[in-house]
Amino acid sequence: KFSSFAITDSVTVVNDGMKTRVSNDTTDLIIAQVVRNMNLNGYTQVQPDEDPDLLVDLAYIQRTNTYMYPGYWNDWDWWWNNNYYPWYGWGSYYPYQTYFISSYTTGSLVIEIADVVNVATEQNVPVVWHGLIREILNGRHTQQELLSSIDEAFTILPPK
Repeated sequence: KFSSFAITDSVTVVNDGMKTRVSNDTTDLIIAQVVRNMNLNGYTQVQPDEDPDLLVDLAYIQRTNTYMYPGYWNDWDWWWNNNYYPWYGWGSYYPYQTYFISSYTTGSLVIEIADVVNVATEQNVPVVWHGLIREILNGRHTQQELLSSIDEAFTILPPK
């Protein structure tokens, strides 16, 4: 049914609800790996103006999560109240109040493949396959892990 595809030349980055198109070494690597997998699955890459059967779009969803939690001493009242710490006297005594603030960034890669053959005029393009690789672009994964994750996602490519 489908034999050709066209792919974006950049990646949409979604950060705090704002969308921008980005092209850099990492996005070039992602695009090349997606093209490789499409070719391995029997699809031929064409330019967008050459009437492809499928369009491939990519997005990177970034979010930084920040949280605050009470420090070490706030959870030790069992110790103080049971006099396990005798050199500080009797009863509840906290030497200080602390809070810790931590943050981490999540970065998920979204791969969408849309059918542009079976679309009517002014109709939404039907997405025939949606791949999501969670937290692969958070700065803690190697380039090889990124490429392997893309390969793994394409093991469940839709039927032709």
